[in-house]
Amino acid sequence: MLGGIARIAGVDPTVVVLHEPSALAPVALLVAYEAGWAVFRSLRLALVSVIAQVALVVVAPGFGGAYASLALPGTVGRHLLVPMVIALFFLELDRTTPAGLALVALASLALAIVHVTYVIYVIVPLAAYVVVRLFVNRSDFGEGMRAFTAVLVPALVFIAVITPLVGSSASYDPSTHEVNKTLKHYGVQIATYANGRYALAPEVLARSGAVAVAALVLTVLAFMAAKKRWSAFVLGSSLAVLGLTLIPTLFMPFSDLVSISQARRLAVFYPYAFAFAGGLGILSGLLRRYTLALALAAGIALQIIWPGDFGYHLHSGGGPGWLVWTVLLASCAAIVCFFLSPEANYDEGESSIVVFAAGLFVLPLVVAGLFHWTPAVSVDKPGLTPGLTKAIHEKVPDRAIVLADPTTSYRILAVAPVYVVTAPPGNVADTGRNRPYERRRNVWAFLATGDLGTVVRYKPGWIVLTSAERLKLAAKMKLKPVYRDDAFSLYRIPPAAGA
Repeated sequence: MLGGIARIAGVDPTVVVLHEPSALAPVALLVAYEAGWAVFRSLRLALVSVIAQVALVVVAPGFGGAYASLALPGTVGRHLLVPMVIALFFLELDRTTPAGLALVALASLALAIVHVTYVIYVIVPLAAYVVVRLFVNRSDFGEGMRAFTAVLVPALVFIAVITPLVGSSASYDPSTHEVNKTLKHYGVQIATYANGRYALAPEVLARSGAVAVAALVLTVLAFMAAKKRWSAFVLGSSLAVLGLTLIPTLFMPFSDLVSISQARRLAVFYPYAFAFAGGLGILSGLLRRYTLALALAAGIALQIIWPGDFGYHLHSGGGPGWLVWTVLLASCAAIVCFFLSPEANYDEGESSIVVFAAGLFVLPLVVAGLFHWTPAVSVDKPGLTPGLTKAIHEKVPDRAIVLADPTTSYRILAVAPVYVVTAPPGNVADTGRNRPYERRRNVWAFLATGDLGTVVRYKPGWIVLTSAERLKLAAKMKLKPVYRDDAFSLYRIPPAAGA
């Protein structure tokens, strides 16, 4: 997609990556609103769900949050295609037309192509919704099954096509060594138990700040609207996500299927925005205007106590893990209440109070977020210089193989259509053919000795060295740079030297 836009617009792909988020952010807001409206069939609750979503993924993390990286496939999948699938699914519950089902199928297939595990993660809550509606209100079960089938079938077809490739990855059905390595890598994000069992740490599900914590609390109010579709979606999907992530008996085989790295991401598919909107709607129906004062007070308190932990290693411990376990148990109890009282149909509060209450709740988050409304990194210290970028474009042929350290190689891939010998292993599929860790070791050996024999099997034709590497290796390699500046040097490897 990025390449297509760059070609049509006649601009460099890096320009597209840098500026496409600005164009996609309004689209993300519109799609989030459509998903909210399709689930709630209420303009006000749809607006509240958008407010919650923006506060959760944009304001609370600071630095523009997820919307700053909307050009990336994973972010596009999560914030455009996932809500699109949800919106189309719920819209089909009322019309069930061939054209509508085709749109659902196309959206599901697009999501699978962009990020295959995310289509699995959207299937999980939708399947939970269909099951809950089966036992509570069967009036739209047939429509739900048809729409769910439209989501499921194209996803399964695509998964079947790519399964041979996925099966060659070390993270698929991993060995004990691979599992232990991954558990060590993710540290406190994974909770370990006796007899080698493990699951996602509950703190991860509450790590995203005040809105996430409030959404967890408000989830249990969904049982008061058993007849409403949104309540079945919120309770069913919350129970499915919490069960799959927190219970080792479920998480371990699930992570063997999709990898521990990907299984962690199921946490962000908890229905935070929908639970927040629906629960706040019920609360506003109960408390009326008093909801405003409660929302502001709760927003201030939660922002102070749990502002969010958005670091990779949960530097402040994440969110309240005890609350996550409590919500899991409460969701189970709420499902029981569904079965015992399936006629519950409490008014969510159709007045504008719910919208103002949502605004007051997120106001403290907005105030705090404005202090971090800057780029997360103002200067990319390992970044390529303009001169090196120009030299690579002008002197290095397309599809040439370039040898550089992993960090530099990663950036070279972003600016030129070339191959690299290595890249950071976390950004490379760990297959027997790729061997990312072995490649990295070989490149490190070359950078330590200057011996091209350590990397000759990869047939590199070009070398990029940083200034520090140049001082150490240039004399040993006896190569003249075809480009040089204060930070980098570019060398061409003669065929005889690389043989």
